[in-house]
This record gives sequence, structure tokens and C-alpha cells, in this order.
Amino acid sequence: MEESSSSSIYSSQHSDQICDIPIFQQNYLDQVVSKYQDDNKIQSFGRILSKTQTQITIDGSLYPGLVYEGALKTNDDIFGIIIDIFGSPTQPFYICQFQSDVSIGQEVNILLNSVVEPELQID
Repeated sequence: MEESSSSSIYSSQHSDQICDIPIFQQNYLDQVVSKYQDDNKIQSFGRILSKTQTQITIDGSLYPGLVYEGALKTNDDIFGIIIDIFGSPTQPFYICQFQSDVSIGQEVNILLNSVVEPELQID
């Protein structure tokens, strides 16, 4: 009677066993793309380290606090979404779902949305 008490999805060594990741859907990518059309998103650069049929791992360079959403871009084309981040603030790794032909070692732009929002005035 094994019971999995781990609620964290940050386990890189068991990434092939994660089953609660949303299925990659075109309409979801379209929604994410529309959020990243403006240029005021946090931009970073990364390099693709590994790749499966549905996910890639990127060695990134920026980790601005808590990140809940992000997109990946090559040139002007957004091709994937960030679904998890692990590692340290100085050497984060981004787990991403993607839909495009990308290669290990390829450099990509990382566009991030941070949980820390500008203060709103409430009257």
C-alpha cells in the first residue's frame, strides 16, 4: 500500500512520472502568446539541455522570484510554455512543453511573468 505524499512537482529526477501536467493544447499556447506580444515582459536567455517528445529542459539565466507562467521564443516565434522551474536562483532550469522542431544546444529567449505584480491603488 504505497502512498505518494510528495506534492511537489519540482522533482527533476522523476519528471517522466509527473502525470498532472496539463496536456499541451494549441488554444492554450495561443492564449499565452497573446500575453507576450508586448515587450515589457522579463526576458532571459537559455540553452536547451535535453528533450523528450513533449518536454524540453532549458538551462536559464534569470529567476525573478516566484514565476507562474512563461513562454519560449526563437527569433519572433513563440513555440512553447514553461510548466515548471527547479534549480537555484543563479542557475535555474525550466521544464517546458513545446511545439516546434528545436534542437539540443539551441539558444532560446525566455519570457517570464512574475507573481510579484505592481502595487494597485485601492480606494
